Amino acid sequence: MDCLGQACRRRIRRRLVTLLPWIFVGVQVLSGQPIEWSISSPTPKVGEPFTLSLRLDQATLGQTFKDEGMQPELIPPKEDFFPSSLQLFKGPIVQTRRERVEGRFSQYLLVSYVFVAQEAGRFTLNSARFQWGGKEFSVRPFLLSVAQKDPPYLVPFELAWEHPPGPFYIGQAIPLKLVVRDQKKWKAADSIQVVPTPGGILEKVTNLSGEEPEKEREGWVQSTIAQYVYTPYREGTRELPVATVKIEGLEQRIEGKKLIVQPIPEGVRSTSGAVGSFSIRASLEEPSIPGGSTQPSESVSKGRGTCIGQRFHRYRQGIVP
Repeated sequence: MDCLGQACRRRIRRRLVTLLPWIFVGVQVLSGQPIEWSISSPTPKVGEPFTLSLRLDQATLGQTFKDEGMQPELIPPKEDFFPSSLQLFKGPIVQTRRERVEGRFSQYLLVSYVFVAQEAGRFTLNSARFQWGGKEFSVRPFLLSVAQKDPPYLVPFELAWEHPPGPFYIGQAIPLKLVVRDQKKWKAADSIQVVPTPGGILEKVTNLSGEEPEKEREGWVQSTIAQYVYTPYREGTRELPVATVKIEGLEQRIEGKKLIVQPIPEGVRSTSGAVGSFSIRASLEEPSIPGGSTQPSESVSKGRGTCIGQRFHRYRQGIVP
């Protein structure tokens, strides 16, 4: 049920990476339009160096463009800044570049960082602040996809259970949505496997009418691929079902998601106290009971849930009330 490559055997957790390239601490004034990251490879692979760069035009920087004495610096320090999934290989590197536009030459500064990805997945580089020559610029968020190092170079998606906020009680019907996150566009699942866990009843919802099949989150698409109703019949910490989804040959698994289930409040406790799906069968040795005589009977209750306090049949003069 695990996907291709060792890197995909773990549940992909969403990471928010904030790149804050600060160069020269100066006047805190926002200047011009937000600048954007550019990347050397649209989808770098694990272990493959790639470059993220920021471009500053000469017209934007003005006189400070020629100040070559400025030394780039990252705050906070590099060793505390980057997550383990992205290793800073080199940078920041400041270069002066020239280009010809409509017959005229213009110059710009290119500030670059070289990274090596340690893990496949999708990452969001949050908005940042960039300073140069006493001017401060805002940097737009950037969406980064890192593929597996081995063919077919797939980018893992994230699999998650979603449910309403608690508290939750024994016998409560809790709606569950199985969602796929971090995709560029909606893709149908090749297969979905859901294995119920002890302590609760799981029922699949086949009618998804009114449900939004997909929605965008920070540039990525989130899709609801299945819905269930989960009814716990034991209190305490309950583990949600284990789910495995395959999309385009890539498998992801979610397990270990837990809910805290509380006892039924005394004021709303049901008459029987039973929660679950049950069948009750009653039988007699003889089809009728003569007046004044006794006859042994047997009642059997079967099902999933708790039978504590469940009410059984009573017999009077051959009538089952």
